[in-house]
Amino acid sequence: MEKAIWFPTERRKSMKIVLADYWNDATIRLITSLEQAKINHLLIVIQHAGNLPDSIWNPFTYYTGWHNKQGQGLHFNEVQVPPLHEIRHFDAFSAHIYSGDFLAGIIRYFSGGARKVRQVDWLNWKGQKVVSDFYSIQGYPFAYQVYDNAEKPIRKWFLNEGKEEVIDWDLEKKQLILKKSGAIYHFTNLTSFVHFFLKELMTEKKDFSNADALFINSLSFPLFVANELQTIPTTLFFQETMKEGNIPGNMRAQLENKRAMKQIVFETMEDFNIVQQLYKEETLVKLIYLAPLEKFERKPLNSNNVLILTRSDELHHIEEIMASIPTLPLTIAAPTEISPKLYYLQERYPSIALKPQTSYAEIENLLNEHAIYLDIHAGQEVNNVIFRAYEKNYLIVGLSKVAKNAKYEWLTDETSELIYILKSSIENRVQKDSFIKQLQEKNGPKSTVKEYRKYLI
Repeated sequence: MEKAIWFPTERRKSMKIVLADYWNDATIRLITSLEQAKINHLLIVIQHAGNLPDSIWNPFTYYTGWHNKQGQGLHFNEVQVPPLHEIRHFDAFSAHIYSGDFLAGIIRYFSGGARKVRQVDWLNWKGQKVVSDFYSIQGYPFAYQVYDNAEKPIRKWFLNEGKEEVIDWDLEKKQLILKKSGAIYHFTNLTSFVHFFLKELMTEKKDFSNADALFINSLSFPLFVANELQTIPTTLFFQETMKEGNIPGNMRAQLENKRAMKQIVFETMEDFNIVQQLYKEETLVKLIYLAPLEKFERKPLNSNNVLILTRSDELHHIEEIMASIPTLPLTIAAPTEISPKLYYLQERYPSIALKPQTSYAEIENLLNEHAIYLDIHAGQEVNNVIFRAYEKNYLIVGLSKVAKNAKYEWLTDETSELIYILKSSIENRVQKDSFIKQLQEKNGPKSTVKEYRKYLI
């Protein structure tokens, strides 16, 4: 356990602005680290996808008056529909709106299993999206969007509580119009809009005006805004993975011609070493390695139960795996129906449990009951299960060719190695815990609170 650290008063008062593109796993990971290191910060998220906690600063919720607005979310049967229309539950992710036998709309849910409305797509007689209404996790309708004949979004309006259009975003021309206090402001792009918003906060809000650093976690809009601002030093937290060791162009530009960037913090030692080797003597930007300060929900579970969550019945080398470990306690869950192919597999290997039409709530229960995740299935990841399993101290093992979230998986190209890891983990708890520890340090050694405060305050 890390020893308690005494923080001088003047350092405790230091305030950082975190400017993120999205409220997603990467942003949550950064905020969790800053909180554990007791680094005072204010978070701004640029994009508004409806999933923002009410206390997070966002230009769209701020100017439309929804900032700090609390609520419980809109249930699917609370959506207002025209006369002679009815709502019918469809599956764990959506409901349908019918006018007689005509499908007039699709209600899409937030993840979580409570059937809370995220978006309502209204369809024409051809079944094409024409208009979408967007709702927040607090339950308010914050925007609507229109599409062209190819279902490409072309314009989006953000609404206040009186359903008045406050922000008009031309998605084709990238331009925005803001109505504020009787005046109209025109912005050529999202960068200039967010820059305007940030400058206003730094002028009018005391906490923001006291900020002495800007933290960003994207080489996209947060970096563009930092380049425009240039009034406080910027730290980039690079949370992506360099493809084949290629340094992103926007990072190279900062390394070779320092503009906004004071320092870059790398989450993986591999990426840190790549950039340091090429630029250590050639850049004015400071290069730092800091692993996330992770907060796990539980200790590794004393269980050998293995989980797969998939929409596909294509499980690579499953026959070979089960033949080698015929009593493998494997649960195969799916948010849809399960194909006969998997039922035939279950007949040959009774240790397999099948869970068709798994709801969000059931997925959470399965994650709590299992300890090993096996990523061998084709298709996309379901419900962010890899990262959620990682947070629960899982051993996550899989095949490289189908990896869903490589940063959090023990990956191999060899089925024999995968079988060895599974078999060793099941037979020996100490070995399984060792594999978990190696997985959690695969991107580099653990960092400490003291190191975070040394480099970031």
